[in-house]
Amino acid sequence: MATGLPVAATRHGGIPEAVDHGRTGFLVAEEDHVGLANAMQLITSSPALLKQMGERAHSTVIERFGQDAQIDQLESFYEEAITMNGTSEPVKSRPVARLAPQFAESLPAK
Repeated sequence: MATGLPVAATRHGGIPEAVDHGRTGFLVAEEDHVGLANAMQLITSSPALLKQMGERAHSTVIERFGQDAQIDQLESFYEEAITMNGTSEPVKSRPVARLAPQFAESLPAK
């Protein structure tokens, strides 16, 4: 998808979270070898479909899985966890730079 190609895959694990069936590729049932072959044949037999789905696939990767999107999602998880914990104010944490030397000192030297 990141390279601008549509996907033909099975509905397994996290794949359906990344692939929008009919928009960025085609999803078939697991072990449906004929369906998978048909999806690949459909994509490759239509240059217009290949181009459209490929462009949408590339855009989807940037929107959902780009660094900014991942940071936003991670921050929202932290905010949700803080809210669920009943804390009205953000928890004060120590900077990582202070923790790193302590960690490194506890490692055996080779």
